[in-house]
Amino acid sequence: MILVGACWRAEHFSGAVAIVECSLKRGQKRYAVEKIDERRYAGAEVFLEAVASFLNGGNLRRTKRLFSQDRRPAKTIVEPPKLVAFHDGSPRMETLRARGTVVEAVRFLPGKAWKKGRVGRALGADYSADPAEVLASAARVIEEGRIVPVRSVGRAGPEKIFRQIAVFPATPSGKLSAGMLAVALPLWFRETIPYRRAYRAR
Repeated sequence: MILVGACWRAEHFSGAVAIVECSLKRGQKRYAVEKIDERRYAGAEVFLEAVASFLNGGNLRRTKRLFSQDRRPAKTIVEPPKLVAFHDGSPRMETLRARGTVVEAVRFLPGKAWKKGRVGRALGADYSADPAEVLASAARVIEEGRIVPVRSVGRAGPEKIFRQIAVFPATPSGKLSAGMLAVALPLWFRETIPYRRAYRAR
């Protein structure tokens, strides 16, 4: 599974996109950061175009075996990348969805357990989550050595962003960079949100 993390920080006029490949090895979730692109953009619309280009032009589809729950033969499917984006309350998530992009949007709600709200058929979902838990979940993955960097594009490489996430408890929340969130959100999503997919006879 490929997760694409995206974050736009309007106050910094910066955005970041992270491509994270997730796999399951010996019952353990593992991750490879294929790319981190963190830079300044001319505006939110330009950033949204960049996100769309990553989703559509990055050869991010993966094939996988899908097993039946009623003993039918397994079948092979093509799985598109899943976009996990930081939701700052602006209309940008709706803009993406109006273009046909499925978005798993995460809004921060300090001190509260995560919740999921559906927004419509095949549009993804809206989540609220405690930012401290999102960063702590990502930090655990890093500390346990379950994530490796492959390559990077932009001002900050994966190792630097990993270090920033690891020391998050000592970092004021207002200083979370777009790159930190673009990496942390996909990790939190895969570690936290139940993922089940199988097919049944109709």
